[in-house]
Amino acid sequence: MNDVLNVMVKESNCNIKHLRVDGGVSKSDLLLQFQSQISNVNVERPEFIETTSLGVAIGCKKFCEGIDIETIKSHINFQSFKYESNN
Repeated sequence: MNDVLNVMVKESNCNIKHLRVDGGVSKSDLLLQFQSQISNVNVERPEFIETTSLGVAIGCKKFCEGIDIETIKSHINFQSFKYESNN
């Protein structure tokens, strides 16, 4: 994963401020803290980790009722795994 992040930074000329993760593997606190340490970025996991299905449900609701994206974003909370420098 860290190799992919390094290529993204190199090819886009942009620094990564934080990494948001979801899905089954994101259940592991140990893995997310490790990823934060080796990539030197904060890793964030939403409370509801199955965001693909959540996105589909939100898209349907938005289409049917016309709610704005900021209202949707205001209901998603993240847990952060912070990079801690050993310096």
